[in-house]
Amino acid sequence: DIFHVFSYFKARNRSSVTKQELKTTYYMQGLQEKFLLFRVLRFRDKQAYGELYLVYASRLRRYLSFKLPTEHDTDEILAEVFLKAWDYLTSTPVESLGGLLFSIARHRVADYYRSKGRREEQASDEFQEDLLFADEGKGAEGIVDKAETELLREAVRTLPHDQQAAILLRYFDGLSVSDVAEHLQKTENHVR
Repeated sequence: DIFHVFSYFKARNRSSVTKQELKTTYYMQGLQEKFLLFRVLRFRDKQAYGELYLVYASRLRRYLSFKLPTEHDTDEILAEVFLKAWDYLTSTPVESLGGLLFSIARHRVADYYRSKGRREEQASDEFQEDLLFADEGKGAEGIVDKAETELLREAVRTLPHDQQAAILLRYFDGLSVSDVAEHLQKTENHVR
């Protein structure tokens, strides 16, 4: 994601990053993901799958913690999502791993609430309290004033849950509008 790109260039002691360098880096990351997906499909390569897990686990965990009431439920469903994804990826070629993972996660959350007799829209109180700090301050560095933070937190709480998820993915995970739309299975215009 964008934080890793900037970290890479910062580690190389470069203060500025050109658009071409960013495009090249994203292109290479896309190729690497496709290569890892090929290795999983063709050779059932667990190490390649582990690398894909490392890329997507934190985003998926954040999404699930938004949707589920406890950390235990989040961890359990996260494991189920990656197990189902493994079964699918070892038998079927996939263009978008992120879309697949978030689709499986969304269905597992719906199954969870159906089995518990609750509605999917219930968000955890823990997430509501820590909405802006879910990324340990990486995306919210610009918000210094505590009063502004509280106003922003209250404003986000008033939004429907799908819009809260879009904000979380867009501004805290640094995903592009098209990636957020793909993850939430919405149109780009809906996400904007």
